[in-house]
Amino acid sequence: RHIGAMLQSKTSSDTITFNAAVTACEKDDQWEQGLQLVRTMPQSNVELDTVTYSAAISSFHAGGQWRRGLKLFSLMAQSELESNIITCSSMISAWQEEASSGWKKVFQLFSVLEHRKVELDVIAFNAGVGSCRGEANWPKALQLLSGISSFRIKSNTVTFSTVISTCEKGGEWHKAAQLWNMMGQREVNPNTITCNAVLSTCEKGSAWEQSWQLFAVLADIQLQSGRITCSAAISACEKVSAWEKALQLFSITSQGELE
Repeated sequence: RHIGAMLQSKTSSDTITFNAAVTACEKDDQWEQGLQLVRTMPQSNVELDTVTYSAAISSFHAGGQWRRGLKLFSLMAQSELESNIITCSSMISAWQEEASSGWKKVFQLFSVLEHRKVELDVIAFNAGVGSCRGEANWPKALQLLSGISSFRIKSNTVTFSTVISTCEKGGEWHKAAQLWNMMGQREVNPNTITCNAVLSTCEKGSAWEQSWQLFAVLADIQLQSGRITCSAAISACEKVSAWEKALQLFSITSQGELE
């Protein structure tokens, strides 16, 4: 490869050349060599720019070195370089790994990006929502969802499924049901993951009527129900002694109508 030769070469290279090499390291999952290149740039009197940082941070994230990515992102902020969508997406994904405080950093970044009027894509936004996955963070996930219009992003199935799953962990079946209705209002199609999350939340809250209604909706929208879906619905009925509904669901399952 030419990267090793470049590191040993004494010939001068510019920022564009180094960026191409760092990007190549990212694509080849060679974060160690990418790190070497970044360290070599100041020694070669070559200036690091946004592309350099973005490629290196993406390389760290792909290689599972999210802590290195965080450190490099901090250095980038100190250099007063503007972050781009690639840098931000990589950092948001890295912060998902920080179970306790990652969501706080995501909120800070989103605030800065909103102020600078930087546009995110829905994948980066969904990753940000995913950082609120702790059971006590469901209000934060709802807050992000309510502010999605600030980034001119249209919520999709993954967005709602992630927020609903967060509400499930917090035992907020009322909120999960509201989000389900909101999906219909915004013409966002649910999938089996969405339904499982809503039904599981209703099951934990012993909301058997909501579980039964949602289960009936599955047939209308022709979604393929799974064992988790049916088990959650039966369990919700069982908890409030709605045995007739539970038997009906069990009968459906026994007839092989569910996979």
